[in-house]
Amino acid sequence: TLAAVYDHAIWSTVQYAVEVDDEAVTALREHLTALRDQISQAHSADDWQALQASFRGELRDFRDRSTQQLTRIRSEFAAAVTAMQTFADSVISTGEDHEDDLRGSLAELAKAAQADDIVTVRTMIHKTTAAISASVERLRKSHQISIAQMRDEIRLLQNQVEVERHAAQMDQATGVWNRQKMDSVLASFTDKDNAFSLLIICVRNLRKLDGQYSRPTIDKTLHAMAQRLTAMLDDTAVIGRWDDESFAVILPVESSLGIRLSRETAMKLSGNYAVQDNGVSRQIPLVVVTGVIDHAPGTGHAMFAGRLAQMSNALAIA
Repeated sequence: TLAAVYDHAIWSTVQYAVEVDDEAVTALREHLTALRDQISQAHSADDWQALQASFRGELRDFRDRSTQQLTRIRSEFAAAVTAMQTFADSVISTGEDHEDDLRGSLAELAKAAQADDIVTVRTMIHKTTAAISASVERLRKSHQISIAQMRDEIRLLQNQVEVERHAAQMDQATGVWNRQKMDSVLASFTDKDNAFSLLIICVRNLRKLDGQYSRPTIDKTLHAMAQRLTAMLDDTAVIGRWDDESFAVILPVESSLGIRLSRETAMKLSGNYAVQDNGVSRQIPLVVVTGVIDHAPGTGHAMFAGRLAQMSNALAIA
């Protein structure tokens, strides 16, 4: 029967899920177990379609989380391999016993000093000088490799610092810039007296949704909206979380184009978003209103800040 097929498929997924991320696997198994319990309640075609959507949604979320984890692991592994290779090369290069080589060369010089034959003395001096030069050259190369290793370690540390700094500037729920970063970018644009448009996007019904759904579900919905917004715009747009209910987009475009984008954004972002809520696929409706203000060269900071505050307040109570 159809119920048996779905039950077997879901249970097999629970049993054989690849354990890349413990937290992700635990969440998947909990959600799929809850989804499996709903099979006995499915009777109509709509019930089976909802069950199918929930199953696909769980697999999609698990795939995305696993992909992120694998990407991070690959990056860390590559960095570790590079560091270990540099270290191994350094160990091999410094494996020569420079102290013994130098002591041996000095002993040869001591013998030469006691020899009576001038030809023998010259020969031993040339041989010893060449040995000392070779030892010094190996030592120099060893130091170069050690410096290269140190530089590589510094580069890895700098990359880690950059990753952490970047993460500190992101809104964790939606994956776009946070308010602090947006304020910084906005200040840079105004300080340079650039012409740009600022688009404010307000989710009108977010407070109502907070009373109906869990915070993780709301965050997933806003994340989906942020992804849709990002797909609408090109790489020149700077997108960020303005406050709990609003997003902001800095657009290096003239006012007329900003107004057109504002209308399109309100229309395309409003609507239902399919998200997973404890193993169940739900359609979360968002009501979006937008406003745009332009910053022309010569606009003072105070004037622009005042217009921005007025528009934000107007959208909040619209």
